[in-house]
Amino acid sequence: MKSDQEHTSLFCRIGGHACVRRIVDVFYNKVLDDYRVSRFFETIDMERQRTKLVAFLTYALGGGTNFTGASMRKAHERMVREGGLNDEHFDVIVEIIAGTLKEVGIPAPLINEVRAILEPTRDDVLNR
Repeated sequence: MKSDQEHTSLFCRIGGHACVRRIVDVFYNKVLDDYRVSRFFETIDMERQRTKLVAFLTYALGGGTNFTGASMRKAHERMVREGGLNDEHFDVIVEIIAGTLKEVGIPAPLINEVRAILEPTRDDVLNR
């Protein structure tokens, strides 16, 4: 029999919508300050980008039943083709997300769950 925690979405266990919004804000501040990946966001409307990531994380972490944004492949296609987005950049983004989660007080086991959700998106993000 599963415990109540096993039935509760990761989205709820990390703190719900308010926490995801905070995570996204802290995350993008770090991304924009990181020389390894900031160039990918130079021409991006960051308010719109924040909204998109909140929606994606809400869905990916079990807080919503659908996601209406572009596919990972489509959303990152230009970055791969024109900017050379690659595994190193993907690793940096995951590193920044994990650091952000730790900074906002998310426990290590939940950070590992988030990593496990993000890793399978690698090939689509990198258009492979």
